[in-house]
Amino acid sequence: MLKIYPVETDEDLEVVKELFVEYADCIFELVRPYSLSLAKRLSEKALREANGLPGEYAKPKGCILLAEYKGAIAGCIAVSEIAEGVCEFKRIYVKPKFRRMGIGKKLSDEIIKKATHLQYKRMHLHTNEDLFIGAKELYTSLGFKETGHIEGSPLKNSVYMELELG
Repeated sequence: MLKIYPVETDEDLEVVKELFVEYADCIFELVRPYSLSLAKRLSEKALREANGLPGEYAKPKGCILLAEYKGAIAGCIAVSEIAEGVCEFKRIYVKPKFRRMGIGKKLSDEIIKKATHLQYKRMHLHTNEDLFIGAKELYTSLGFKETGHIEGSPLKNSVYMELELG
């Protein structure tokens, strides 16, 4: 039913590019009511990543996973190195029609396993409790701990989280 697999081919990268563009559109719409300039900046960053794939997610230090549900692309997630032994959990995106089915949790579990396999010791992420409803709860259930608020963010309740990897 649900298949999660690493991006290996140019065709896979094209699928990820489409998902990153959807992600960028989603971010823009979520952030725009709070800060148009930040919405543009975040959306443009995601679009640059989409156009430069695999970019920071390239092997051997990065990874992108795709989720397929009943033969249809449902979402993606990625990990990239930010320092020696430290990676960042990024670009988790599940298409709207596949949300609330546990796909985000399964993608998260798999990227954590992949990061551990890549010998990372810690995984970081940042999120916003107001924009991404339920995300902090998901991350907490995975073992992430809040490490602080993002200072200077125009968005209230933006937080950094970290997970010690085994």
